[in-house]
Amino acid sequence: MLLSRRLVGLLAPAEPELRIMRINITDRSVTYMVAVGKPFKHGDDKVVGDVWGGLLIRNSGVGFASLAISLSLVRLICLNGMSAPIPDAILLRRSHRGITDKRLLDALTKNLRELPGKISEGARVLTQARGHHIEAPEQEFIRVLELAHMPRRLLPDLQTAYAIEPEQSMFGISQAVTRASQKLSPEERFDLDRAAGTYLQQSTSAN
Repeated sequence: MLLSRRLVGLLAPAEPELRIMRINITDRSVTYMVAVGKPFKHGDDKVVGDVWGGLLIRNSGVGFASLAISLSLVRLICLNGMSAPIPDAILLRRSHRGITDKRLLDALTKNLRELPGKISEGARVLTQARGHHIEAPEQEFIRVLELAHMPRRLLPDLQTAYAIEPEQSMFGISQAVTRASQKLSPEERFDLDRAAGTYLQQSTSAN
């Protein structure tokens, strides 16, 4: 596969052996997360704990979705993952028709150079989100579902996940979302985890 070969080549100087944190294969798509660097802790926040940066790649050979590569963060304490809460977390999005070897290489080369700084910024925003209090969790969950273009029938799942770790902050909302997403299909999980990151990015930058 062209994409896999390119990732191996471009990440080789820093990552001699690519580590796959998770992989999901369905009849509609292939989704996998590649670890980048090593786990680290932003500041001394013990609730957030150690975070591991990675690349979440989704591809489809049947036209379900375009190729997408996004920068993601995983909390090792619970393995919840989300799209990094930064404005440019989507590193690459291309329709199969528009992909050529050179264009793919150029796009990946440019974006992968900036990975360390983006991973660090995403972890900072994740920690910062603990300081943003929320009053109405249900309204925040509805907002995330709207960002993901997903139905409100999933609201009870998010509320149930929130009850396990009920922290009234934007961080608490994002963690409930990513906890609930683990029970969904890989395609739905991809969209909901991405919405969790977008929610934090938009909310923390607006406060």
